Amino acid sequence: FPSSASYSFQNTGLFVSLGRFTPRYFILFDAIIKEIASLISLSDLSLLVYRNAIDFCVLILYPVTLPNSWMSSNSFLVESLGFSRYSTMSSANRDSFTSSFQIWIPFIYFTSLIAVARTSKTVEE
Repeated sequence: FPSSASYSFQNTGLFVSLGRFTPRYFILFDAIIKEIASLISLSDLSLLVYRNAIDFCVLILYPVTLPNSWMSSNSFLVESLGFSRYSTMSSANRDSFTSSFQIWIPFIYFTSLIAVARTSKTVEE
């Protein structure tokens, strides 16, 4: 008989201890669910601006890669035709040409930004 009394006391103690920790885990679970919901809504928002973000990334990355791709394609074309790339640039030094071209990148970028803004405004109307 005393063993059954201690057994029921142990079970009661177990339920009391579970009762203490359950709200903490429930709050943690609730916070995780709310975080997942906010991430889903954030992904929905990012999908809404996906097209504009792609245009913006292309607008940023294209002027940076333009000189390198232009120089590599130009030298490939010139060398494949059998000409020397130094003779095609006349008396201009190749280093000074690329450094002056780097100065023009912000102006090219700004005019590209204006062009994209005008075309996107026309498409929306």
